[in-house]
Amino acid sequence: SLPTTSDTKLKWLTILHGAQCANQQRDYQATIEWTRGVVESTEVESGTEKSFRQDILLEIGKAYDRLKDSSNAMKFWRLASSSLSKTGAEASCLIGRQLRVEKKYDDAEREFKKVFFGFGGKESKPSIRPWQAYARYEAGRSNHIRAQTSTDAKTKKAYLKNAMGHFQALVNDYPNDKLAIKAQKELKALSSDSDG
Repeated sequence: SLPTTSDTKLKWLTILHGAQCANQQRDYQATIEWTRGVVESTEVESGTEKSFRQDILLEIGKAYDRLKDSSNAMKFWRLASSSLSKTGAEASCLIGRQLRVEKKYDDAEREFKKVFFGFGGKESKPSIRPWQAYARYEAGRSNHIRAQTSTDAKTKKAYLKNAMGHFQALVNDYPNDKLAIKAQKELKALSSDSDG
């Protein structure tokens, strides 16, 4: 349950750190217990407390994800994704990843596009750029998976082209991101696939 203190900011920060610690310790049930009441709370008005709340919602989603409860994970990630900060970008990436796992590729791509076109686009804050690179990479992977499973030659070619476009955009727009090297490898493999 929520800690009791007269300092609202301190209370929300305590809940956030508790949830993060429990997730790091892989005690996902503890995260859920510790944060019980956060969603129902009416104490959050705006500003810092609202930001902490969205960070907490992201952690709750991660706990449910680790407990293999994708329905609840998605519910909390959707709440966290309303943030226009790094938290919202991360939550949208996690939603997209889950949708891809569920083979809802069009929905997954929409989530990824929200991240790399939104949140300031190419002018985004440095804290958001790694999530934009991740979204580009995952969008590329989604298209590659679709190409591999497509039986229609024209459709397969279109998915391969989309995949290569996402990987190339990652290399061009986020050259210093750790995923840029992976994207270059994917491009090389896809180029040989499309030639053969």
